[in-house]
Amino acid sequence: MKLTYVITFIILYLEIILKTIVLKKIELTNIWYTTFFSIQAIIIINLLCHIFKEKISKGIYIASIALLTIYYGFQTVFYNLFGIPFSFSTLGLAKGALSFKSMAFDAIIDNIGIIIILFIPYILSLFFIKKIKAEKYHKKGIIISILLSIFIIILTPVIIQLNKEDSYSAYKLYYEIDAQEKNIEKFGLLKATLIDIKRTVFGFDEKIVVEVNNNHVENTNS
Repeated sequence: MKLTYVITFIILYLEIILKTIVLKKIELTNIWYTTFFSIQAIIIINLLCHIFKEKISKGIYIASIALLTIYYGFQTVFYNLFGIPFSFSTLGLAKGALSFKSMAFDAIIDNIGIIIILFIPYILSLFFIKKIKAEKYHKKGIIISILLSIFIIILTPVIIQLNKEDSYSAYKLYYEIDAQEKNIEKFGLLKATLIDIKRTVFGFDEKIVVEVNNNHVENTNS
């Protein structure tokens, strides 16, 4: 079995579990967007796992997918503890929870079943790690991966035009609205996290739309 297939399956699996079991919100359109935006993360992780010799590549796979799975588990616990997903704007809540270790521990115990479900594919892949092929990419494979990643970036502004005028359309979430939970529902956790980091570092002016008597009044808050 090729490592590329394993990485692809695990990332998409984690996203679907988060949507169905944790957020309890799943729509076909959102699955499509999540799959599309997960491709770039898959390409990057897959490339990192194929630019070295097989032993090192598998080591990178083990470490990177372990960190990803832990992150999904952390989001699961945080969401069930506070009713909202973690973002850098909620960092204070995370610090507060850590100050009450018993509360954080209880939240982990309460969600241990979901956490185990999240870890199942990763653990299974470790059992069969010797049968998984992680051949080193030559220049052609590296170039194809880079070009595919660039293609996804170029295609993004086109893809998010679908149902542009909906209240929480991909377009509005991407450019106008700061709503982490909606971002995760629409784009998936990995893309939503990148958006969150970008807005935290560079700032974000949210465009607020207020509807009064069927007339839209728009204003921008810094």
